[in-house]
Amino acid sequence: MSDIYFRLEVWRPARFSNRLMYVRNDGDDGQKASFEQEQLHEQIYSWGAEGNVWSALGIDQKGQEVKERIASDFKVDLLPSDRGFDKILRILDLLKEYLVQEEKRIWETWEQALEDDEGETFQTQPILAFYHHLRWLYNMFQDLPGASVTIR
Repeated sequence: MSDIYFRLEVWRPARFSNRLMYVRNDGDDGQKASFEQEQLHEQIYSWGAEGNVWSALGIDQKGQEVKERIASDFKVDLLPSDRGFDKILRILDLLKEYLVQEEKRIWETWEQALEDDEGETFQTQPILAFYHHLRWLYNMFQDLPGASVTIR
């Protein structure tokens, strides 16, 4: 099985029926600190791709720029409001512009194992598949209040 080269996750503000309290145990006599529900986010979708989705972007300077933009726009340490679904549209536009050129759509051999079966080998265009996956994500989650994305 291949290594996982990246993981994409969709988050939303956590939904709790009760307020939460955090009890700190760092020498402050158990001081209680409350926080608002909006400060916690829960993962609602995760996709870890096996194989190198980024390989097709490494062939030229423009591809590297697209890859760096994706990585910087969806870093885990950004506030959720700074990695919202509006940025997915911008990334889709960049990828579409990049993929218009046929020579950018490189075929690669991937191996995929399904559950307990032995791995199957197939041909794919990883960056085109990534584009379609992002398009699907956008269509599914674009209207979800407070939704955000991380890619690592």
